[in-house]
Amino acid sequence: MSRALDRLTAAMAESYDDDGVDFDDEIRFSQMDTVADGGGCLLPTRPSQQAAEGRSPPEAPSATELPQPIEDLQLGGQMRFEGDPVHSHEIILRPVLARIVDTPEFQRLRHLRQLGCSYFVFHGANHTRFEHSIGVGHLAGHLTSRLLYRGRGEGADWALGMSPRESRANILSAEIAGLCHDLGHGPYSHMFDIEFLPRVLGAEAASEWSHEDMSAAMLDHLVEGAGGPEAFGIDSAQLRFVK
Repeated sequence: MSRALDRLTAAMAESYDDDGVDFDDEIRFSQMDTVADGGGCLLPTRPSQQAAEGRSPPEAPSATELPQPIEDLQLGGQMRFEGDPVHSHEIILRPVLARIVDTPEFQRLRHLRQLGCSYFVFHGANHTRFEHSIGVGHLAGHLTSRLLYRGRGEGADWALGMSPRESRANILSAEIAGLCHDLGHGPYSHMFDIEFLPRVLGAEAASEWSHEDMSAAMLDHLVEGAGGPEAFGIDSAQLRFVK
């Protein structure tokens, strides 16, 4: 990557640090309710809806089913998003994901338009990368759970021959990857790639830009700024798997 792109990468990574805000672990910047950590899977429907349909919600896995680093850390409560604009039901993020959301790198997504410049013409097309990423993290965990549990019957082992610990680690990795997949986007999303970078850096330098690569770089910056993977209850191997 060219020197110009390196400078741009550093500027984007630091762009949310200039507001004089202390991003302390005790503060919730998402302004969402938190709930006690039950350790359960993300569910496609609320427990109340399942009860109304005559179905019992699945039991939450025990602590022994969680990846080892998570067992040893107190990462705070889960984060609840009520009335998601796309999914129309509450989304609950586990503590590891909530801690990622409460970082400057993730909070900058609140100011990035998911639909580029569309809202200049269609005033209702006002969706952000923040909202989009929350939904993708939710769906990634739900989809991975369905894939891993699809063959699981009463008394049967987990699908694909995985232990409960391995399955939970894979679900968590999918959730983190989904949540962080757009960390590297610039302002106005793909308009930044298509129009802005070629005019500022030139076509050749702009061709080296990839928001996927930038997302991986931003995730590294996020993790390093928090003190390393251990701050999120994961290890370096799992972080590499996520990227």
